[in-house]
Amino acid sequence: MSLLKHYNLIDQYNYKIELTRSHFWIPYSSNDSVRVSVLLRRKEDKRIIDALSSDQSRNLIDNLVVVVREQGGWKIRQFAIADSSIADIYNDLRQNVDLNKYVKITSDGLQFQNAEINFKALTPIDKRLLSFSLYKIQKSLDVPRKKTEGSPMTY
Repeated sequence: MSLLKHYNLIDQYNYKIELTRSHFWIPYSSNDSVRVSVLLRRKEDKRIIDALSSDQSRNLIDNLVVVVREQGGWKIRQFAIADSSIADIYNDLRQNVDLNKYVKITSDGLQFQNAEINFKALTPIDKRLLSFSLYKIQKSLDVPRKKTEGSPMTY
């Protein structure tokens, strides 16, 4: 959600994620971690002007994700948020957004929170929280989820 807010995409579901590694990784010659920079942007028709624009790729958040090579695959080790350009947004969301606003996972199942859902008054953040809650319900019931573009589950 911090990335979506940083790139002004919080109310968009049609976006793409661009990743750039910080250095070339050579097996067995260096440590098994690579830092990855991240950029989110709206999916739009490619135009020649867009392709020639030099500043579009410079909006990357450098070295945000640290991935590590484990058992032949890449796994996220950590998110380096503290010194990134999204640190303030992340801290604000962490303090002011309740992920359990609609549904809370308990040891025995789910607890629905007493919340009125007015579709006309939902903010983009509330829509994402509601979508996240519905995802938690589906996941706890082992219901397969359809794959969608620009998944609203990106936090």
